[in-house]
Amino acid sequence: MKVIHPFKKLMAVIPGAFLIYLIQATVMQHLTIGGVSGSVLFAYLAVIMVSCGKKSVFIASSVIGILMESMLSMVDSLYIICYPLLTMLWAQLFCDMTDRQREQREMLHPNRRQEDLPAFLRIPLSAFCMCLSMQVINLGYVYLIGNPITFSHIYRALLQTLYTTALSLILALPVRFMLGMYKKRANEVQEGGLA
Repeated sequence: MKVIHPFKKLMAVIPGAFLIYLIQATVMQHLTIGGVSGSVLFAYLAVIMVSCGKKSVFIASSVIGILMESMLSMVDSLYIICYPLLTMLWAQLFCDMTDRQREQREMLHPNRRQEDLPAFLRIPLSAFCMCLSMQVINLGYVYLIGNPITFSHIYRALLQTLYTTALSLILALPVRFMLGMYKKRANEVQEGGLA
């Protein structure tokens, strides 16, 4: 079985973060639903989170946070803190368990099944959770600056969260293919069939 070197994974994730940022800044403003554009950034981070692990998603979220902070910041340090923070918070729940973690859980709870959810279920769930968390932070900021939160604010936040979840399902296949997830699986099947 051929293992992808972690440095090669990072070299695939960082240019993807720049590309996804450019798509968010240029294309997504024209792809609105009800005046709301989805966050292709959180959709991309969800795919990276499930496919590559915590280190890669931290690097990608930091790059995206820096880009958002330098180009679109309305509130000082909001994006540079929130993107990596929210991503790492939800990565604890949605990333695959390492072999060591799986063994520790089996020792603590020997009668429980220790399986991860399928990747195509974890990707939209993580995108949903990250985007919803960011929307809660944004709504909190709107409230703290003195504006009343209306039904319209909540509707737009939920619509953007659902739109981002749908985008994560659309992005999952091409991004995972770009990262070599399916080539690796095809090689495993071929090696398993010959053995």
